[in-house]
Amino acid sequence: MKKLLILGANDKQVQLIQTAKKEGYYVIVCGNNDSHPGIPLADKVYLVNYTDPESVLSVARKEQIDGVLGNNDPAMPIVAYVSEQLGLVGNPQSSIDAIVSKSGFREIQEKAMELCPKHFETDDVAEVAEAIRDFNDPIVIKPSLSAGSQGTTKTLKNQSETIRQAFETCASFSRNGMVTIEEYIEMPTLNVIEADIFVMEDEFLWNGIFTTGRSETAPMLPMTYIFPAILTDEQLVAIKASITNIFKTAGIRHGQYNVEMYFTGKGELFVIEVNPRQGGHLIPQWIFEHTGIDYTKLLVTTAVGDRTYFDEIKNVKPTNNYQTHHVVFSDCSGVLEDLVIDHSVRGYVTDVELLKQKGDHINKLTIARDRTVAYVTLTFPNRETQIAYGGERLKTLVYSEVKTEEKE
Repeated sequence: MKKLLILGANDKQVQLIQTAKKEGYYVIVCGNNDSHPGIPLADKVYLVNYTDPESVLSVARKEQIDGVLGNNDPAMPIVAYVSEQLGLVGNPQSSIDAIVSKSGFREIQEKAMELCPKHFETDDVAEVAEAIRDFNDPIVIKPSLSAGSQGTTKTLKNQSETIRQAFETCASFSRNGMVTIEEYIEMPTLNVIEADIFVMEDEFLWNGIFTTGRSETAPMLPMTYIFPAILTDEQLVAIKASITNIFKTAGIRHGQYNVEMYFTGKGELFVIEVNPRQGGHLIPQWIFEHTGIDYTKLLVTTAVGDRTYFDEIKNVKPTNNYQTHHVVFSDCSGVLEDLVIDHSVRGYVTDVELLKQKGDHINKLTIARDRTVAYVTLTFPNRETQIAYGGERLKTLVYSEVKTEEKE
């Protein structure tokens, strides 16, 4: 029986554990909280700090594992370290260390000769003014080691107080206290291309490419996930070439990677970031609904050296349909009174998943925390109808009705 070590046991790892069990593997979990939902699903549990490389390596050696996986940013360098030490399927730790760092990833882009903004990393706010002297406005301030968009702020070089506050916030979110400042690359629309790319040695799977629509009130967070991606053939070719170049430059050899990117007004592709894990929200599930390809099964089976499923589906043309997955937030804090779905779109709604119930208190959307009220899936007969019910219009047709408790 194959033994798979999984780092962490919270919601992000549950699907990995369940899939591994379904495949007949013996699942060992390194977790730091015995109340996490994945703990009772595992065959064996070690309550250790899974971000400590030597503790995890000790468990891996003791159990004589066949593979190791994680599914959140802090765990991924440890996954790479253990796989590298034991000669298992995986990536060099140096490659993952670079990918997870906002500044490190920009250095990979530069080496790959891809579009890359001027950038600077520091833990001292006093160094910022001089470092950005020759940067163009606006600038973006980010935590160097942090998942998602926590603390990320776009501002102007002369806004010294905003820069100071944003720097302090980003430093508090960054796992190493470092902050990255970079030039803002023009984003002409609120549509961003996102993808979950799967790589196995020198082969890539491109079925997980889609478009995310951002809200005007929260432009850094996806509001709609649009399948298939809204792209020309030329843009798709450019994406494949750029991602392949970046991954090979970084030395990435295995796994599922969430990528965010967009085309500038000049038609250049800019890759915002590459996350060495599955995309958030329900992206693996939505890719499966859209294509019939189970990326979680791919991740689990290839981690223990089994290429059977990968070889089975890598050349299969998936069945595509026109689906939009709408993430319902709230623009104000208060009590949820209802999830409103306008009659004009009700006929296209094929699934509703409520994360909050009527009467629950909900918080105003911020970039610091996921405050999702519901996921609503709409399936359309063609692209034209899908686009007609997209963007800010969809936000006015499917939304949370909230009784406010305070002035926003």
